[in-house]
Amino acid sequence: MIVPAIKKMIYDVLVGGVDMTFNGGRGRSSSQTGRTASYVSYDRFSSRVNESPAPSARRVGYEDVKLDTRMDAEKVLHQMDGLMETYRMVTVADLYDLVGIDATPQDQNYGWTNIKNADIKRVADGYVIKMPRPCPLD
Repeated sequence: MIVPAIKKMIYDVLVGGVDMTFNGGRGRSSSQTGRTASYVSYDRFSSRVNESPAPSARRVGYEDVKLDTRMDAEKVLHQMDGLMETYRMVTVADLYDLVGIDATPQDQNYGWTNIKNADIKRVADGYVIKMPRPCPLD
């Protein structure tokens, strides 16, 4: 019970740092999310009038997600690299959380210990993050 809480806290700090680096800290504040750090939701519209809506993500296959722009896909891969550095693995649930797709409990059990082969592919209506096949995680 303590390990997931610590893992979540470190994740929130990493996501907040990436948000500040790429977006100038425009993510939702901790008072809006109940989190300890800021967080950017890629599936919700911004409540700020002068900001454009966040991109929508759609499930393509078990491990593939589709985003509207290449920049959004690159941000997600960068955040996954941060998780990989911290935890030495990234779960399918982590990927889905980063893009705003609801994960199942099963998604916590599968993921990657190496995402160097992850790639972004252009498709007709967006960009797909092509991940290696996920493997069972301990």
